[in-house]
Amino acid sequence: GDLLALGCDKGSLEIHSFPALQPVFLETLYASPAAASAGVAERLGDLKFSPDGRMLAAASWDQMIYLLHIGDSHDGYEVPTGDDITLHRILSGNSSTPLSVLFSANGQYLTSCSKDGQILFWNTGTGSRSKATSAFRDTRWQSPWTLPMGWPVIGVWSDRSYDTSDVKSLCQASAPDDNYVASGDDKGQVKLFRFPNPYLDPQCQVAGGHAAFVTKVRFSCSNLLASLGGDDSSIILWTLERTLEDARPPARLVHPWSRLGADVDDDYAFLGGASAASQPNVRGGGYPPQAPTPASAAAQAP
Repeated sequence: GDLLALGCDKGSLEIHSFPALQPVFLETLYASPAAASAGVAERLGDLKFSPDGRMLAAASWDQMIYLLHIGDSHDGYEVPTGDDITLHRILSGNSSTPLSVLFSANGQYLTSCSKDGQILFWNTGTGSRSKATSAFRDTRWQSPWTLPMGWPVIGVWSDRSYDTSDVKSLCQASAPDDNYVASGDDKGQVKLFRFPNPYLDPQCQVAGGHAAFVTKVRFSCSNLLASLGGDDSSIILWTLERTLEDARPPARLVHPWSRLGADVDDDYAFLGGASAASQPNVRGGGYPPQAPTPASAAAQAP
């Protein structure tokens, strides 16, 4: 995208052009005129652009979600200016701090999950909250999935010692490995799961390295995973590696008619014979089973 958004302490929202990093928009987000008069604003915990880049959602510790509209540039420049960015709606209803927000694939809806385990839905056009959660059962959401809670990530909470705030962050990998999702928790662990994962006790890969809470995990477009520690003030990079067993090409399929010799005149002689079968790869010609090469910090796919 052409814009980079930064959520700061005390409700300050900064938007810069990217990659030039020139300031475009700087404003403090207040929940009400009274809060603005008193200068009371809370930090912004999560930011998300809509798939078409026309909206920006900012989740604040004041339990509000600020929805900004990003219009087209009107001064001849490719990147919008501050005059093109306006506050569209303030979404209310959370009873605790919203941890993460996510747009639907078409940008018409926004969902959030909060510290107390509440998952809410809003219409981005009107700002009204939709209380019928079953209506979103088949809704397609933007990728990557980053909500710590929801049907696709039930299995992330399989650790029986977890409470509702122990999984701090979650991120789905990028294509072509978007069938994986990573989580960071209060135990300083980074875990890798299959995605979607609506299972009660799924397998996962667990990696350590942080001496405190893992406050954020994010995959890059090339699936380099960055995990941000809390009190240990560290950032660890992880590579998503597949074993050669997983990466090998599919076995060659041998069809019945390929077994016929050149001296057979009947083109239908294979009828009634053995069905097609897979021919296994052999050492030297395919990809033999082999353990993955360990890296200094690598999360192996389960």
